[in-house]
Amino acid sequence: MLFNNGTENLNIGCFGHSYTSSGIYTAGYGYVEGSTGLLLDAYNGPLVFGTVHSERARIGTDGSFLIGGTTNVGGGLYVNSQCLVGTTSGNSCVLSCGRVGGDVAYFKMTGSSFANATIYCDVDNTANRLIDFRYSGSDISYWSTNGSTSTFNNPSDIRLKTVAEKQFDYSGPIKAMQMVDFNWTETGASDFGGLAQQAYEAFADTPIRDVLVSKPKNPEDKWFMAPDYYGRIALWGVKDLYAENEALKARITALENK
Repeated sequence: MLFNNGTENLNIGCFGHSYTSSGIYTAGYGYVEGSTGLLLDAYNGPLVFGTVHSERARIGTDGSFLIGGTTNVGGGLYVNSQCLVGTTSGNSCVLSCGRVGGDVAYFKMTGSSFANATIYCDVDNTANRLIDFRYSGSDISYWSTNGSTSTFNNPSDIRLKTVAEKQFDYSGPIKAMQMVDFNWTETGASDFGGLAQQAYEAFADTPIRDVLVSKPKNPEDKWFMAPDYYGRIALWGVKDLYAENEALKARITALENK
């Protein structure tokens, strides 16, 4: 250990090195530089934090902050353990993630246990929402609960809509759309539903085609369908059948009264 009064620095195991600024220097582990207030590594390695003679976390050479890991992740945060972020009171945002381009957050669970959840949401009051979805700070949809089940809610405020003067006749596309029993290729699981490519063609001339079906830009990527539109299409079909049924009833009544 050497205290250099000229530069006002404290060297611990660093006698062969010359540092011109004031601070605390330790061989192999780094130094605290008084002029910048930074904790720096002097040997181009990671900055390691530990307790009870064991490593607990480190700042990697690329700026990654690693908890429970030692491999750099490109300057991001890596946690290989339980991560708990919370607040004891108020409605403060306790975790905020953001980046330009790419995925903001990625969650993955390994193993085959059904006792755990990849994302766990818990509220103790039905007035609180499970998940909020926003666009530019404004609510666009949310998951709520009544204490027994959950519901996905989309805004339907009439003040947010302009009703078209001419309403589209969906009877043809509904008749053309196939609803089939099928098995998923990857798992073999049985299911029932539509076929995105076929529905895209069936609704080709309708104003809802591109919201009903998401056609990928890359032909090799997957096609997707909006599940809530199944209910809307079915309701339109029921209302159409109801109107046709009422018309037939009126004709029968007229014939019986002759």
